[in-house]
Amino acid sequence: MIRLIQPEKDAPAIKQIYAPFVTDTAVTFEYTVPSDAEFYNRIQQTASRFPWLVWETSTGIHGYAYASAHGERQAFQWAADLSIYIEPQHQREGNGRHLYRTLYGILAAQGYYSVYAAVSHPNPASSLFHTHEGFTETARFPAAGFKFNRWYDLIWYEKQLVSYRNEKPNPAAPPVPITALSAAEIARCIAGADPAPPEYPPPAF
Repeated sequence: MIRLIQPEKDAPAIKQIYAPFVTDTAVTFEYTVPSDAEFYNRIQQTASRFPWLVWETSTGIHGYAYASAHGERQAFQWAADLSIYIEPQHQREGNGRHLYRTLYGILAAQGYYSVYAAVSHPNPASSLFHTHEGFTETARFPAAGFKFNRWYDLIWYEKQLVSYRNEKPNPAAPPVPITALSAAEIARCIAGADPAPPEYPPPAF
């Protein structure tokens, strides 16, 4: 099942998922695994405004995804950044796509127009994932991050939640925080998300 995060209950489990991405990969440019208190505070700082979702089975939480502000200036308020972390043994089962598609629905209900994702390069699995989800590469910053004794580029991917042909429509109002959505609205977004079949074959490295 996919559900909204319960910070006090879920923070230890999702931190455990996140930690190997810090210590073993360049998926995140963070060097040190945050403390329990810092990780909990990160969730609390954004979860009242943006959706944080966990993917849970009878054996526990195996992945999560969340949205955050694309920028703090007011003109950015109709855009959100997405992040996702799935345990390696459960990747390519469609779970990441299901989490992302649930995020799209909730963010659209809140009034967001665009979503963005920052991906380290090379990271062919994540690049392929975002491409298959309809994201377009909009910017690339060469050698933006240094980790594991090498430089990584940073690619920004973009996806529109509001369809338009020529000119993007003016927003009618600012997005509302997730706390303004009813439990029934959130449940409809979760139930209406495409669960997605198992993902495409792994890329050739």
